[in-house]
Amino acid sequence: MNRSAQISKTIANLSQEVLNLTSNVTEKESNDATFEQTVRNWIFVVSGILAIFANSALLTLIYRSNDVKARNKFIAGYALGSAVLGVGYIVNHGRQLEPSFQWPENMSPLECMVQCFNITLFKIGDLLVVISILYMSIDGLTAIVPGVNPYTKEKVINGLVWFTGFVIALDVMFAWISAAVNKTVLPICYHRAMVGEYSFLIHYWGLVCMGYLSTIFYVIAIIMLKRRKASSSGIREIQMKREYEVMKQIILIIGNSFLLEAVPISLELSCSFMRFNPAFANSIWLLQAINLSIYAIFRILKHPSCQAYFKKILTFPKRKTVQVLGGSLATKSGKE
Repeated sequence: MNRSAQISKTIANLSQEVLNLTSNVTEKESNDATFEQTVRNWIFVVSGILAIFANSALLTLIYRSNDVKARNKFIAGYALGSAVLGVGYIVNHGRQLEPSFQWPENMSPLECMVQCFNITLFKIGDLLVVISILYMSIDGLTAIVPGVNPYTKEKVINGLVWFTGFVIALDVMFAWISAAVNKTVLPICYHRAMVGEYSFLIHYWGLVCMGYLSTIFYVIAIIMLKRRKASSSGIREIQMKREYEVMKQIILIIGNSFLLEAVPISLELSCSFMRFNPAFANSIWLLQAINLSIYAIFRILKHPSCQAYFKKILTFPKRKTVQVLGGSLATKSGKE
């Protein structure tokens, strides 16, 4: 009897040790997950702040340059959209860094839209960025075609600005109306459930289609430009070379948009139909956040005034060294 009680006691002790070990492992995994999420939130916030400052600086440079070319207007739209997305990431992930943060839950979709205003900012920023990139690609095609009337082109561009505003307003209104019509109480404020299936899919498939179209148009423009440049001479050849240099700079936007947004988003949307959650899904928006300021920084560093400033800083120590050496030699000669 004593032996049986001892065996039972030993089994109980072993079971308790296993439970304690499992609890410790679970707690460690939870802490690791919390730390990882905190790091991700900080990356989003820092990327958002950088996007706001970099793109605001780019907008200032474009405004002060007094260059009213169509391409600069489209780049300004891209910069504005990137800054709006930066604000959205700060709003969304900044609040998650608060120790007392709790995700909005048990609300109607309309209440969720108010609490998660970053969804509206994302819609505005996404469309501004992608539509501006599409316009850049189309502008690259029209720049190669001879005989385009500048006055007509200016009128078309002004019309496109109004059309862009209309599309963005329509998309945002559709999301808010879908949320207002849906009276279901959501256990958690999830984007797709808030705005409704149709609004969600139309928005993101629209972004994907425009992203692919931008890439196709730009590739066609590059191929046509290379052929025209090879067969041109004189002033036309100089114009083609200048246009080619400008297009090489904008290809940074097109390439980043295609590789870091259009392709991953289309893959995620395709996987959502198969009820499969890909491993890269959580990294898509992180890549987008980091990507928001890359082109703005590149353009700022390429700007003549910025290059002149850095050149002045880099050459200043050399001048000072030459002056010091010259002064030392003069003093030495005087003493002799």
